[in-house]
Amino acid sequence: MKIIPRYEFRVWGDDLDSAQAQLLELGTRLRRKQTSETYIVSHVEQTNVKIRAGVLDIKQLLDRWNRLERWKPVFKLTFPVESRVLATSVFPQLGVEAPLLPAGPLGEETFVAVADCLEGVMAVPVQKVRSLVSIGACRVEAGVVTVDGSRHLTVAVESADPSVVEETVALLDIGGRRNESYPAMLRRLRWA
Repeated sequence: MKIIPRYEFRVWGDDLDSAQAQLLELGTRLRRKQTSETYIVSHVEQTNVKIRAGVLDIKQLLDRWNRLERWKPVFKLTFPVESRVLATSVFPQLGVEAPLLPAGPLGEETFVAVADCLEGVMAVPVQKVRSLVSIGACRVEAGVVTVDGSRHLTVAVESADPSVVEETVALLDIGGRRNESYPAMLRRLRWA
């Protein structure tokens, strides 16, 4: 399966109710999902590391086009994951030296605990309720995200084609806001 990088525009705010309602009206509903995830966040802005349903998912920011960010999936690994893979492929993505790890596979809880103890790295549990729709060639998300007991609304638009992302952002009237990825928002909340 060919991995295709996607352009993304994501906004956060307590006043996104109308944009969320509008996208649900305009789009074709794909599904509604409720998930518990853990983000492993560092000061490296080009990396998005999360764990959902026992799968370690890493994306890399390739570049920016106007206000859009183009993210490429790097890999998905199902826990347990071999410690040598974590040491050579995951910790470097976070911009930190891998700690001394026991040989063999590590489970999710152990990996999260180890990562959370590293300087400049934090593990952030996140609860998400997302409604996913399609508007034209874009996948669009309306989400309610809970971090540290606080509720945050988000709207995201993504596609492999940056021009259709910009058109959909304009249609939803969210273009005047700052594009902020999950890791950037979590850094702002925890390290601001």
